[in-house]
Amino acid sequence: DWKCFALPISHQPPNPAIAIMPLLLWNRVLGIIAYDSTDRHRPLDNDERIMAAKLNRHMVIFTENHYLYSEKIHQERLSKEVEIARQVQTETLPSTAPAFQGFDIFGSCNPCHEISGDYYDLVPLSGGRLLVALADVSGKGLPSALFLSKLQTLVRAMAEHYVSPAQLLKFLSRHMSSEKMGSLFATMILVVLKEGSSQAVCASAGHCKPMVIRTKNGFVEEVPFEVGIPLGLFDVPEDGYLDQIIELMPSDGIMLFSDGVTDLTNAKRERFGTERIKTTLEKAPTNRASSVVYHLMNEMNQFKGKALLEDDVTMVFIKSEPQTP
Repeated sequence: DWKCFALPISHQPPNPAIAIMPLLLWNRVLGIIAYDSTDRHRPLDNDERIMAAKLNRHMVIFTENHYLYSEKIHQERLSKEVEIARQVQTETLPSTAPAFQGFDIFGSCNPCHEISGDYYDLVPLSGGRLLVALADVSGKGLPSALFLSKLQTLVRAMAEHYVSPAQLLKFLSRHMSSEKMGSLFATMILVVLKEGSSQAVCASAGHCKPMVIRTKNGFVEEVPFEVGIPLGLFDVPEDGYLDQIIELMPSDGIMLFSDGVTDLTNAKRERFGTERIKTTLEKAPTNRASSVVYHLMNEMNQFKGKALLEDDVTMVFIKSEPQTP
């Protein structure tokens, strides 16, 4: 992996029997070889220089092939490790939403690379409650995936010990800040639902504000509440996160999403934006939670066209269903 080399300066007359020739490949110097004549006082003759040049050519090709083979083995190993990480990450996402009386829930996570920096989770709690979590980590790749994995593990392990989502966010913030994860941080939103209740208790750590579909009048509103400080930046005060109660009428719904939705761009570098989300949700079929998610995804794909997906896109829709006697 050396980048350069230097030859010592000698104050003695050069030895004519030694010839220094480069290992040259496509104008790149891979090394040097010193050839010593059998006669200590005679320089290499023309035939010997031709043989030395041919030998150099064979050696530089062998060296380059060895390097390329080693690099190929290294890349294959990395690809296998990334694939394993992708499979593990995919398997941690909820395969189906748990049966939960009074609500229909559907989520989707679409990574822009092999490994996602987003995740969502549905965690059943005691007392007929359900925790809905959605997070977005800064950056991409394995470091973000490891950060997410740690965050998801903490949420699943500690959710039962905290009464409100704001209290859980405060614990997560202090724990992740103490871990010294460098420049990594995460935005997160938590929603706690209760069977038979029309209320959704929410708390946010710097995450996108959710959208609420009021099915009766076809109006979509952005929930106005304090978003709080992202997790992992620094310690937060006692009142750093606040609970927000959203009252839902039958068939109303809450759309949670990552900034990959609002920041989606097309070939003209136009953003999908908040207003397009509202307009799309106003026209979405509300018979099932999955129908709303698929409708928004379809509109996003049409808007994006052939432009590349530059950020992970994650959505969870929570639909309040009429209570059955």
